[in-house]
Amino acid sequence: ASTGVTGLERRLARRILEASGDPNLRLVLWNSEELRLSDAPALGRVVLRERRVLRDLLLAPGSRGLGDAYASGALEIEGDLPSVLKRAFAIPQRDTPLRRAARAWQLWRRRSRSRSKARANIHHHYDLGNDFYALWLDHTLSYTCAYFPTPTASLEEAQAAKHEHVARKLWLRPGERVVEAGCGWGS
Repeated sequence: ASTGVTGLERRLARRILEASGDPNLRLVLWNSEELRLSDAPALGRVVLRERRVLRDLLLAPGSRGLGDAYASGALEIEGDLPSVLKRAFAIPQRDTPLRRAARAWQLWRRRSRSRSKARANIHHHYDLGNDFYALWLDHTLSYTCAYFPTPTASLEEAQAAKHEHVARKLWLRPGERVVEAGCGWGS
């Protein structure tokens, strides 16, 4: 794969900066080319390590695209991380034709998923076997957030507290049952 930057990619990257209202950030592309909209001192630099990050930022603008890329290591932030993020997201995002196109594309992708694709996606994410879940869940295999009544509560105590909390909020009486999406394997 070529590491060069096409004219279209450069224009799209510039649009990301423009849509942010020039927050005195620099955008560094995968070929080390630095883009900026002004000569003002930079608050920080957002470094795209991979070409696909540009597409991801265009299709999922805002914190989701940036967060996913940062978590995977495909994007790095140089400078004070909280300051750069605060500045990047403090400026109201303008509704540009590019953003409208990205929203339309996302909507089309969500609607175009077939049942077979949905089935495959469910299988890929959930049919992993109990041994996998037992590595990181408590003995009830509850997988929604636990409720820690004290800072020293164990995971098992916190999951039991969550079940009790749900039952109390629903005013359950003896003999009544409820299905809660995260209560694991029948707890």
